[in-house]
Amino acid sequence: LEVMTGCCLHKVEYNNGDWIVVDRSIWSSGALVEFNVDEDLIEKFFVNAPISLVAAGSATIEGYGQLFFKKINGSYTAVLGLPLFELHQELKRMGFKF
Repeated sequence: LEVMTGCCLHKVEYNNGDWIVVDRSIWSSGALVEFNVDEDLIEKFFVNAPISLVAAGSATIEGYGQLFFKKINGSYTAVLGLPLFELHQELKRMGFKF
């Protein structure tokens, strides 16, 4: 399963009564996620999944989904919905201090 999260970040400054965009970054981050679901659980996992398991037409890697989550190649936080490492890198590049 390939999962992608798109991000858009604008740095704005207030100047003479107007907000001006001084920097912007648009990117996507993702990962290849592998699940291993036993044959007898496929219908329960994908068709009759509890609402806590369904995410954007896919499946979560948290909670119940962890039972079937085998491995990930890429950004774990992008799969969760907010690529924190990449966001942190962009904020540093824009001059934000941590």
